[in-house]
Amino acid sequence: MLPPGHIAGGYLTGKIASQFIPALNTPELLALTAFAGFLPDLDFFLVFIKAKKFVNTDESINHRTFLTHAPLLYLLLFVVCYLIFPEYRVLEFAFVIGTWSHIFIYTFSSDGIQWL
Repeated sequence: MLPPGHIAGGYLTGKIASQFIPALNTPELLALTAFAGFLPDLDFFLVFIKAKKFVNTDESINHRTFLTHAPLLYLLLFVVCYLIFPEYRVLEFAFVIGTWSHIFIYTFSSDGIQWL
């Protein structure tokens, strides 16, 4: 999926979540969910390093197998930050909602992701 799709997915997921967590309904936090929706795809820098080019035509390099697309990574980051920094819980929710929107979108794609 292209970056605008993940950014929109993160924003829309944040907007839906703000119905249940009203503190999320601020422009700053919705922007964070939008950015976090795209964050896992910043691994294109790793693809560039491996493939030595920006456009990856090599079928053996699938960026969805990188650690940046591991749902448990974002869950672990969320839990650790949730316990260590209780004053930033709304930010932490915005982050995990955005990143998991990315994972959720890829779950239903033809390539999928590795949940474990």
